[in-house]
Amino acid sequence: MIGQARYDQAELPQATNMTPKQSAFVTEYLLDSNGTQAAIRAGYSTKTANEQATQLLKKPEIQDAIRQGQQAAAQRNVITVDSLLAELEAARQVALSTGKASAMVSATMGKARLLGFDKGETTMTTVIEQPRVEINPMELKRIIEQLHEEY
Repeated sequence: MIGQARYDQAELPQATNMTPKQSAFVTEYLLDSNGTQAAIRAGYSTKTANEQATQLLKKPEIQDAIRQGQQAAAQRNVITVDSLLAELEAARQVALSTGKASAMVSATMGKARLLGFDKGETTMTTVIEQPRVEINPMELKRIIEQLHEEY
C-alpha cells in the first residue's frame, strides 16, 4: 500500500493464542483500520471477509494485539507542536535560501496555524516609540552638507 508504513512483525505483540492468519489480520488491520480489507489481505475469503473481520475484532486477544500495535506506533511517531514548528522552520529556511517564495509563505502560514495566529480573534499589538532627537537647525544643515559631499 502506498504511503502507509508496514509494521515489522518484531514490533507486534506476540500473542501465543493467535493463529498465523490472525496475526496477519492484526498486522493488516493496523495499516488502515479497515477490518474487511485487513481480512482479505490476511488471506481470508473475500466472500466472508466482512463477517470474519467482525468476529476477529470481538476477540480479546485480537483487540489487545491491535491496541499494543497502535501504542507502539504512537510512541514511534511522537509528534509535538515543537517538532512540527522545527520542521516548518527548516522548510521555510530552505525555501528562503532557494528563492521559493510560495513555499516559504506556505511554511510560515503552517507555523501560524499551529500557533493559532490564523484565527481572526488573535490580536498582537506592539507599540514602538521612536526616540525623539532634537537637532538645532545649524547642526542639521552641516550634517546634510556633509552627506552631499560624501555621496
